[in-house]
Amino acid sequence: MTHAADLSAADALATERAIRLTMARRLEVMALATAILRDAGLAEEVFQEVLLVVVRRAADLPGDDGFAPWVREIARRQALHAARLRQRAPPCLDPATIADLMPVLAEAAEDWRQDRHEALRTCLAGLGKRARALVEARYREDLTGDDLAQRLGLTLSSAYSLLSRAHRALEDCIRRRLIREVR
Repeated sequence: MTHAADLSAADALATERAIRLTMARRLEVMALATAILRDAGLAEEVFQEVLLVVVRRAADLPGDDGFAPWVREIARRQALHAARLRQRAPPCLDPATIADLMPVLAEAAEDWRQDRHEALRTCLAGLGKRARALVEARYREDLTGDDLAQRLGLTLSSAYSLLSRAHRALEDCIRRRLIREVR
């Protein structure tokens, strides 16, 4: 393998990590941008800009512990920049208040993530044996659709249908559990 190929593979891994970490923080970034801009559509644009910044800097990302505050700061700056560019009304909260609220937002997002993880674990346990085995093979073992079908002795179409039903069942179960927790 050449040095260029090594660099290319390393860049691809760094980019994949950047996207994965940013997507895991999507809720926080969107909440922060929406609080600043008061516009969910514009907040989505800010999230896209944040993702671009993170991908461009993929090779220099902070460690996992430092990533969350780093990406929140990028989101804050991007949202304030978007508000200035579009000559929108000033943020509903001044920047100092937003900075004070960022740790609270981070804690709330972490609680939400833990609640979803616990709901997923409980809902996975509630799936039928075959559906649970299919989901675990797909995501824990990272099997392709063809591999799943072959392992279960199904057609590719049948494997995808079963996986789709399992996804819907998990989605419904998780939604019910999270709504119950809110009440």
